[in-house]
Amino acid sequence: MIYITIGVLATAFSVAWLAPGVRASHPWPVARAMLVSFFEWFGELGLFCSRLVRAALAPPYEGREFVRQMDAVGSQSLPLARLSQTRTLFSHVVGRTSGVDAL
Repeated sequence: MIYITIGVLATAFSVAWLAPGVRASHPWPVARAMLVSFFEWFGELGLFCSRLVRAALAPPYEGREFVRQMDAVGSQSLPLARLSQTRTLFSHVVGRTSGVDAL
């Protein structure tokens, strides 16, 4: 959880650091631009989340389409998941029989 927080803060500050039109000769305009950009980023994120929730809860509700998409994401990706599981198991067994403990 701490890594996500650090990543979000780093993203917000990196956007602020690259703010156009701010001269680097004086630190206060740069710091102010970074602070304003930081709060703008979180404000836009909040607006996006509120729009997402509002759109998810607004009618018309399409239950069949939701179930169809869940099927497409879930059961149709099952062969890929099984393949990756088999590959991991195979590499573990090969590593054990050849004496490699780093796998």
